[in-house]
Amino acid sequence: LYSSPIASATLDVSQVIVLQSARRGVAIAAAATIAPRDGNFFEITGTTDIQNVTGSTEYAGKAITLMWSNATPGDLGTGGNVRLAGGVTFSPVQWDCMTLACNGVTWFEGSPR
Repeated sequence: LYSSPIASATLDVSQVIVLQSARRGVAIAAAATIAPRDGNFFEITGTTDIQNVTGSTEYAGKAITLMWSNATPGDLGTGGNVRLAGGVTFSPVQWDCMTLACNGVTWFEGSPR
């Protein structure tokens, strides 16, 4: 964790930089709700559509990357607590990745498609 000093005497501006170490979590079977725990890179197996990613205050500020390994993966939808660019469902193909960031409740698309 690095916190920069105030940028100027007249502006109360500072910057906090947090480095998150990369760590592969256990593979997650696709389900309506998935719960990525330890790690920040998760292989998604199976063909079920995902609508929700577990979110709570412990996830606030956390970024994760999901990678679909199935030849015919399910979609990542926007019907639950996942917010994707343009409100459009993500239909991955095998080996596609998507980065999501959490505010403590909702997961937002963090990587451009």
